[in-house]
Amino acid sequence: MSSPQAPRRKRANGVESRQRILDAAVEIAGERGYDGTSIAAVSAKCGLPASSIYWHFKDKDDLIA
Repeated sequence: MSSPQAPRRKRANGVESRQRILDAAVEIAGERGYDGTSIAAVSAKCGLPASSIYWHFKDKDDLIA
């Protein structure tokens, strides 16, 4: 018999990761503007993979908003 699946838990460092992503996005957007800001650039700046950015934000528009 299998036990019911537990609800999905947030990662312990989720809040910290989200803030790192936001900080990087603000810095890049301030330097390059909206068009010059990319998920790849934010990923490189914050040191987290793009998949982590998409975990927290739907897309670039969501991130910038």
